[in-house]
Amino acid sequence: MDITTIATLLGNVKTATEIAKAIKDSGATLEGAEAKFRLAELISALADVKIEAATVQEQLLSAQLRIRELEDAATTHAVMRWQQPCYWKPAGEGHPDLPYCQPCYDEHRRLSLLNDWGEGQFRCMVCGKTFETPERIERRRQQNAAQIATRSRTI
Repeated sequence: MDITTIATLLGNVKTATEIAKAIKDSGATLEGAEAKFRLAELISALADVKIEAATVQEQLLSAQLRIRELEDAATTHAVMRWQQPCYWKPAGEGHPDLPYCQPCYDEHRRLSLLNDWGEGQFRCMVCGKTFETPERIERRRQQNAAQIATRSRTI
C-alpha cells in the first residue's frame, strides 16, 4: 500500500462512520433496539479499522524513511574514496574533495569532516584523532634523520 491508498482508506472509513452515526442518531427511520445495537457494532468496527489503518500508515512511513536512509548511505558509500590517511568525498564541480574521518566512518558510518591543520595534517573534532598524510610522515622522518646526522657530527 502506498500513502495515497491509505489516506483514501482513512477518508472512506471516516465517511462511513459519520453516516452510520447519523443513521443511529436519527432513530426515526430505524426501529428497535436490535437495529441500534447492530449500528453501534458497525461504528465500533469502523473505528477499529481506522486505528489499524493509521497504524499501517505509520509503519509504511517509517519503512519509507528507513529506505531513504539506506539509499542515501549507499549513495554516499559509492562516492567515498579512501586515500591515506582518510576518506575523501567529492564536494562538487570546481571544489576540492573533502576529507572525512576514517574511524568515525568505518565504526559508525558517520561523516565527520576533518579540519585541515595544514602541511598534510588533519584533525577530527568528533573523535579527536589526528591524521598525517604519507608525505608529511616522510618529511618528518627525513627531518628527524637530518637532525640525528647533525647531532652525531657535533659529538
